[in-house]
Parts: sequence; C-alpha cells; structure tokens
Amino acid sequence: MMQCVICGKETEELCPDGVCRDCHVSVSFEDCCDGTWNAKMALRDGVPFELVKKIHPNARVTKDG
Repeated sequence: MMQCVICGKETEELCPDGVCRDCHVSVSFEDCCDGTWNAKMALRDGVPFELVKKIHPNARVTKDG
C-alpha cells in the first residue's frame, strides 16, 4: 500500500505525482496517469507535437491539441 501525498489515505492506486484518485479534482486521474494533461500543457506552451509524443507516448492528444 502507498500513501497519498495530499490526504494521506493508504491506497494501491496513485498517479505518478503520488496523488490518489479521490484527490484528483481539476485533472482527471486518467489524464494524469497517462500524461495527457502534461502533453496538453506542453503543446499549449509551444513544444513540438513529435517531441510531446516522444516524452508522453500514452497521452491522448493529437496535432490539433
């Protein structure tokens, strides 16, 4: 079991940031785990799509965002 860095709850499921599913409110747990949120922010900041997909291969993003 691991412990959420926000609420301290013991759980077997944490995102890469160490946060449990219940504490994910502004970003979905799935978007955090597969890199979709990070990829979208990188694309918004002008990082080329090809590099974003290399860094976050499981992210659900397209060249159009």
